[in-house]
Amino acid sequence: TGSLRVATLACVPPGARLQGRCASSRSPNPPCVQVCQNSYNDREPRALPEPAIDPQSAIGTMPLILIDTGTTNTRVWRVEHGEPVRRIDRAVGVRDTAAEGSPARLHAALREAIAEADGGDDLPIVAAGMATSPLGIANAGHVHTPATVASLAAGCQQVSVPTVAARAIVLIPGVRTHGGGEATSPEARAGAALAADVMRGEETLAIGLLQSGTLAPGDVLFTFGSHWKAIGIDAEGRIAWSRTALTG
Repeated sequence: TGSLRVATLACVPPGARLQGRCASSRSPNPPCVQVCQNSYNDREPRALPEPAIDPQSAIGTMPLILIDTGTTNTRVWRVEHGEPVRRIDRAVGVRDTAAEGSPARLHAALREAIAEADGGDDLPIVAAGMATSPLGIANAGHVHTPATVASLAAGCQQVSVPTVAARAIVLIPGVRTHGGGEATSPEARAGAALAADVMRGEETLAIGLLQSGTLAPGDVLFTFGSHWKAIGIDAEGRIAWSRTALTG
C-alpha cells in the first residue's frame, strides 16, 4: 500500500535464470531475495536435482510467482524487481481440503491462479503459509525459534506436484515455538504447553517487514485474520516466539 516496498523471502528452484545484479548492503532498493538451500522431503513423489546456485547468495530482481494459502483464502502474486505487479485471489483454503477430504479443489484453484499470474513465462514458484502444510500442496514442516532468513532458507523443500504446476514448487517452512526447557512439575509442563505455538506464512511477513525496516528488533508484530497472532522479534532481529488465538 502506498510507497511500502514488498520484501520477499524466496527460495529459487533449480534452473532458474537470474536477472540483473544482486542487491548489496549498499543498495537501498529493493531488499534481496534469499535463495534457499536445497532440502528434500522424501514423502513427496519426486525429489528434484540440487540447484546449481549458491544457497547463501541473494538476488533482488528475479521475477517470481508467490503463493500464500490460508484457512479460507489463497493469494497468488507475480513479483518483479521486488514489487508485486499482479495479484490473483481465490476463495479457497485448507479448510476446504479438511471438509472435503481432498486437496483437489485447492490444487485446481492454485493451478488456475498460477497460470493467470505467470502469463506463460514459466517463472519460479514459491509457496508459503498453509500451502506448505499437509492440507495444502505438500508438507514443508517447521523450523524452530529463533528463526532467521538463513534457517528458513535451509528448511525449504523443493517438490513436484503436477496437479498444481508442471514445474518445481519451492515450499518455505513454518516456524515452531517451543515452550521452553525440560519441565519438572505439572505446573511447568502446563506452562510449557501453553507457550508452544506454530505459524505458517506469518514468518515471511515478519522477515519482509524486518528487511524493509518497517519492523525492528524488539518489536511485536500482530496479524489478524480467521485467527490472530502476536510474533515477537528479539534484539538480534530473529523471530523469537509467537502466540495464537483462534478468534478473528
